[in-house]
Amino acid sequence: MIVPVGLIAQVKADKKAKKPQDNFGKLSHKTILVDIDRSDINFDFVTFNDYKNGVGGFGKEHCTKGIVAANTKWSLLLQAQGNMMHGNRRYFMPINNIGVTYRCRDKHHRLLYEMKKPVALSQIERQLFTSKQVNAKPGLGNNNHIELFWEMGTQKGNMNQKSIFEQNFKGGSYSVNIDIVIREEL
Repeated sequence: MIVPVGLIAQVKADKKAKKPQDNFGKLSHKTILVDIDRSDINFDFVTFNDYKNGVGGFGKEHCTKGIVAANTKWSLLLQAQGNMMHGNRRYFMPINNIGVTYRCRDKHHRLLYEMKKPVALSQIERQLFTSKQVNAKPGLGNNNHIELFWEMGTQKGNMNQKSIFEQNFKGGSYSVNIDIVIREEL
């Protein structure tokens, strides 16, 4: 049985803001420039091992990439807009079955920080990291490359400690929207 699970990432950002790659010149006010991939992430459970041990993690198909350039301190926050809903809208899967880890690189793609232990998603807005924690480089010319790695059913960190198999969900597709928020740190 194949159970595709969609994770849809949405970004709260100023639509008029230019991408970090643009040439801005000197800006005297505080500015945060964000460019984050808005593609869906899908988890396909095909084998018994997938249901028992989960899927995802550090890999291209479960990664959301973005660039943040700022002349002020900032933080990245995540919030699920609810539990994962089945396609028929009658069944749901707890959101803590999904976890996220991350990597931050500088404009030359040198590793600045990597977090390997996943944090479970929540319906409460939670700070994942600050620019200071990941050693992000300040300045609008310094593009900080962010990679969020999604996993589901792996039972790691503070994620749901029962396997997808043990939770015995109705087969089918489940989906949820996730807000990725970049906020100025005061």
